[in-house]
Amino acid sequence: MKYIELVMDPDESRIQPVSAIELAREKEYRARGSDAEDARFSFLINFPPGFKIGKYYRIAVWKWQRLPYWSPYEDVSGYDLRSLEARKRMEKRAVATIHEILSLTVEKRTTMERIAHFRQAMGLPKKLKEFLLQHQGIFYVSTRGNQGKLHTVFLREAYRKGEMVEPNDIYLARRKLGELLLMSPKKANLDRMLTSMGRGAGMRADVGGDEEGSDNDSGVESQFLE
Repeated sequence: MKYIELVMDPDESRIQPVSAIELAREKEYRARGSDAEDARFSFLINFPPGFKIGKYYRIAVWKWQRLPYWSPYEDVSGYDLRSLEARKRMEKRAVATIHEILSLTVEKRTTMERIAHFRQAMGLPKKLKEFLLQHQGIFYVSTRGNQGKLHTVFLREAYRKGEMVEPNDIYLARRKLGELLLMSPKKANLDRMLTSMGRGAGMRADVGGDEEGSDNDSGVESQFLE
């Protein structure tokens, strides 16, 4: 099985890596100062539209947000994990671990099946799908593709209305490639011809505007639906 191993510089072997959510908290703390003390162990939570939040559920979330936990990069082999408090911390650590996995990907998403490959090594729950659905404000699970058998897990905070909040160059290149692949053969041939002639984007816009169905739609269906 393929895996990723974190290799530290010998001079920095005592320095514990910092997860993405910790960096986000640090940024918030610098912006809010002492007012951000309550966000020391919190996650960015955005519930989907129509999600009903009752009084007791809201209280439970409030308590969970303030629950301390061990970093995904911290070695917990020396801790006694049998107590109820330790199990709660380990559950939150599992959330942080999946959050970090998604943060390390280009598109802030991956299949649930890939995450499951590392379940035992990372101490993740056996019923992974049910676990993810318990934290809908942090993760979004899509069952689109392969007749509903393929589960894709999105980091909810990284998307707004189907688009990445902070797209990177690789993500943009992939989207552009997807648009080109979904183009009609006629338009694709036209673009290749204009490119070979060295004409500018304005010429392509003038010609493309006369084509049927030209409405600035890239043709790439949103892969994250609120």
